[in-house]
This record gives sequence, structure tokens and C-alpha cells, in this order.
Amino acid sequence: MRMRSICNDQVLAYIAGELTGTDLERAAWHVTRCAKCSATAQRFRAVGAILRSDDSFLPPSCLIVRVRDMFSCWQQIQPAADLS
Repeated sequence: MRMRSICNDQVLAYIAGELTGTDLERAAWHVTRCAKCSATAQRFRAVGAILRSDDSFLPPSCLIVRVRDMFSCWQQIQPAADLS
């Protein structure tokens, strides 16, 4: 399988368990081989863990700061073109 770009939405859907079939296989294969997408997946997992551990209705300001820090490079990342 050759390396194809996937967008951040696909990485998030993969982490959230929303993909099935070929889409799941493609995302899993790509995330394990692409350092950039692997790092994005780790950030999504970390945010998910933080949100699951916080049972308050509104997130505390320190959580908002942590999430912003984790995704500070988000603005610099351009979505990949779908090459399929």
C-alpha cells in the first residue's frame, strides 16, 4: 500500500472509532507510518483522556489552556488533499 495523505478529520474519526472497513484500514495504516499524523492522533487521544477525566459541566480554564497549548500548531497544519 502506498502512502496517501489523510486529513485531520479522518485522523479524529479513526481515534473516535467512527471508521469501518477500508476507511479504517487506510487510516490505521497511515497513522502508524506517518509521524505527523501519529503525533496528531496522540494529541487527539490526550484531549479525549482529559475530557473523559473531567466530570464538570464547564471545563476549567486550566483545561482550556492545556488544550490550546496542545493544538497551538493546529493553525499551521493545512488539511491534506484526498488522493483516493
